[in-house]
Amino acid sequence: MRNRVTKLQHEKKTGSVFAVEEEWTRTDEGHTLNEWYLYPSTGVDPTTGLPLWYTDASRTQTTTDFTKTQRIWMGASAIPTLTGGFNLHADWKGVYMDVNAVWFAEHKIMNSYSGDFYSDNARLLQSGRGVDDMYGKTWQGMGDNKAQFPILSTDNSHTGGIASASDQYLRRGDFIRLRDLTLGYNFSKSLLTRLHFTRTIAVYAQVTNLFTYKFDKKPNYAPEIPENGLWEFRNPAMRTFSIGCSVNF
Repeated sequence: MRNRVTKLQHEKKTGSVFAVEEEWTRTDEGHTLNEWYLYPSTGVDPTTGLPLWYTDASRTQTTTDFTKTQRIWMGASAIPTLTGGFNLHADWKGVYMDVNAVWFAEHKIMNSYSGDFYSDNARLLQSGRGVDDMYGKTWQGMGDNKAQFPILSTDNSHTGGIASASDQYLRRGDFIRLRDLTLGYNFSKSLLTRLHFTRTIAVYAQVTNLFTYKFDKKPNYAPEIPENGLWEFRNPAMRTFSIGCSVNF
């Protein structure tokens, strides 16, 4: 589903648009619904170890001063552009298989708590509140161009709290989920006739939410989340196993 906001309410005197701005997204004329509107991050300065930001939407100039960056359009929505599914039924000599899968594509998602989880506040790491993925990946010294996280701080002053609203944690949300897989067997009429049973009997085993393939391997959470694109400690879809017997009297 491709969408584009064509018209919003305008202020009568100034003519300015009443855009809907959230902490991570913004809805405005000429853009998609729930389009990401974030601070543009570009990694870590290898010389100082400070977070590096683009200054504006041109993405040509960078700064380590978070007060000199600004939120920009990301060109991607939290709402999937493409959605679909497929079903398959196969049957051979009484044995049958049913497959149901769904897929969502062309949208971005985010863990709204990443700015806290991956904070550059050293006190959090010392107290054991940091994320394991950070250890060994923070800036080590001048010339470190492989650092994924900035130099640690004792007061979290390097980002000014804007890290959680940056594109540093924006991820591709495309995924395919094998929602249902059923294997079963329909007892043959000849066998049931010998048992003096004139109806039908089938046995089956079913697995729900057996497998999810994420096209972006970085998110450590289930990608099937609400239309706002935010994972907020939501439980993933449960994987369930069941067996059954269907008897037609």
